[in-house]
Amino acid sequence: MKYFVFTDKKLNEGYYFTGSSSKIINVDSLNNSESLCFVIPNEMLKHCHYKSALKNKQNLYAAIQNFENKNSLTQMIDEEVLETNLKDNYYVIQRSHLSKIKTKIGFMGDSALIISDACFYATLSPEPIKILDNVYLIDKNKCLKLSIKSATVAKIKFKEDIKLEIPKSEINLTAKISFFSIKQLFHFSKIKKYVVMLVSIILLFNLIGIINLINNQLKINNIDNNITELFTSILPLESPINIDQKIQNKLQEYNLNNNTSLDILQTLFANIPEETFINFVQYEYGRSKIIINCTFSNDIQESVFIRNMKINGIELDISFKDKRNNIVITEFEYDI
Repeated sequence: MKYFVFTDKKLNEGYYFTGSSSKIINVDSLNNSESLCFVIPNEMLKHCHYKSALKNKQNLYAAIQNFENKNSLTQMIDEEVLETNLKDNYYVIQRSHLSKIKTKIGFMGDSALIISDACFYATLSPEPIKILDNVYLIDKNKCLKLSIKSATVAKIKFKEDIKLEIPKSEINLTAKISFFSIKQLFHFSKIKKYVVMLVSIILLFNLIGIINLINNQLKINNIDNNITELFTSILPLESPINIDQKIQNKLQEYNLNNNTSLDILQTLFANIPEETFINFVQYEYGRSKIIINCTFSNDIQESVFIRNMKINGIELDISFKDKRNNIVITEFEYDI
């Protein structure tokens, strides 16, 4: 098992342990084929030791949350409880933090292992240890992370200057998180270029269709007796009057729609915030509309996106909006 220890609450970079060495790298440079455990700051992922005879998990999780809030200086809401691989040990985490973690490491695949830095370091030694600017220890079966000042005030004796190194054996107290939604499954910042490539391929197929229409037009110009029959077979809903003019109008319409679609998509990818996810983009030929479905972190992020698109000359109509779990799912329509 390899470990990646985040060094900040923004979850951008951290220590990557390989063998006996470690180095600080960006999380985006990790290989998703590796077996990794991510070490999360204790400020985001809080360890809890709780024994209970409750069998119903919903009641058990509620009891754990009440227990933690009762023993905390600040009352937390909108929390989730995660089970670890060690009995009677859990993590309590705010949903916003869990969502951020999933966003950062969702590229790993279906799931990933996480552990708090308090548990990661505290289990390395039977006594309190100092690593970098904090002291880690286990007190009453609970992993703690203290500042050096707090540990000194509490008169806690600790080992100093412990070298950062990979554990010799796998550590317990890990929790497994799953990436089961489209939002979590696709890490947009990593696949943005592939999305653009896919959209370009779709537009290329549309252009091939236009070329086929032009080819059909040339065939029509070379056919005298069967021109009406050929036209009605290609466009059965159109009246066979002023055939040449209607073909020209259709070609201009297809060219305009495809050029407009490409411009809109380029503007869309240029203005989408890093923490916003595009769930899907759909082009409805029959209605001459582009449908864009996005997931925003909050209403402000949505408003900024709409404003930026408007500045670029694209006014989006909201056809659907849903708020759930501190996220905003919005579907936009744009008439071509």
